[in-house]
Amino acid sequence: MPKPKVFTTSEIAVRADLPESTVRYYAQEFENYLQVPRSKAGYRKFNDGHFQKLLHIKKLIKDEGLSIKQVHQRLDTPSLENYANANGPKLELVAGSQLQHQSQTLDSLEELLSNMDLKTNQRLAELEQAILMMGPVLRQIREDNAINLQLQDQKLEMLRTELDRIREHLHSESEARRNAESEASRRTDELLSAWREQHKAQRDVAVALEKISTQPKKGFLAKIFG
Repeated sequence: MPKPKVFTTSEIAVRADLPESTVRYYAQEFENYLQVPRSKAGYRKFNDGHFQKLLHIKKLIKDEGLSIKQVHQRLDTPSLENYANANGPKLELVAGSQLQHQSQTLDSLEELLSNMDLKTNQRLAELEQAILMMGPVLRQIREDNAINLQLQDQKLEMLRTELDRIREHLHSESEARRNAESEASRRTDELLSAWREQHKAQRDVAVALEKISTQPKKGFLAKIFG
């Protein structure tokens, strides 16, 4: 069996059409994926497998535009093909078991949905029955509300009439009060005028008496003949 050919960093860089610095960076950054061994002198030794992995990394970064973090996530997730090649018949058993489990899950879901549909239909039927039973009650409530509204309108109309009557009464009382005040003022003016006239007459009498009292007394004949 021929010994696998080994390439240096510069040789693998030429084959992969990458700068040597980029190859070194990939080899260091994706060390767990590439697993490039080193010689006793410390130089990396690439083979065809490493070359294919480098091309894969280059494709993910250059062609698909993935970031370094996204490349790590992609490389850390094994493909179904690699898993199948590594496990062979085990994959078929696992796939069959998974399919059976999924089938059972689907059956359970269908049964659950069927039960939910049944319960939903029952609930809808109960709601429809409840609505039918509530129909007369709702009609009675509407009729009662209509009657209450009519009674309230009548009460409001009565209140408006009573308020109008009270306003008219207050207006009449106000008019009567104004008339009474006017009459009282007129009578007061008349009484004051009469009092002034009486007071003037009393004062005139007092003056006359004063004059009489100050005149000399005359005899009886002098009074008669002046």
